[in-house]
Amino acid sequence: MYTYSDAKHMPYTAQQMFELVSDIESYQDFLPWCLASRITKRQKLKDRDILSADLLIGYKMFRETYTSRVELIRGEQTFQVLAQNLNGPFKEMKNHWTMIDRVEGGCNLSFDVAFEFKSFLLNQMMSVFFQEATQKMISSFEARARTLYG
Repeated sequence: MYTYSDAKHMPYTAQQMFELVSDIESYQDFLPWCLASRITKRQKLKDRDILSADLLIGYKMFRETYTSRVELIRGEQTFQVLAQNLNGPFKEMKNHWTMIDRVEGGCNLSFDVAFEFKSFLLNQMMSVFFQEATQKMISSFEARARTLYG
């Protein structure tokens, strides 16, 4: 199982970062290796939305679609996005974003991901690229925030 955690101060509000991470249908526009992204189901509850989302991921000859259950949780100053795979190339995949407003402005953003592919070969390939790939993904979210919010 591969795991990665990151936390940083962002110059944007928790709500802005929540909206960016929640905009799954735009992932294909800015995330590396995300070739298509769409919401297939949405359930609205009092303090959260529960979604099913399909992402087509690809790199060179590899292309796979996977479906995730995504919870979008809204608080007054704290927001969370939780995702877990339902099917696809992953044996297990979970990620968790937390955004908390800071009194002095901006927000604290934390990101945790854990995953394992079903395929031994994909797990071996990922062992070489995991750190770099995850950091590139986080950098893509940061660049998107700069594009959207300045």
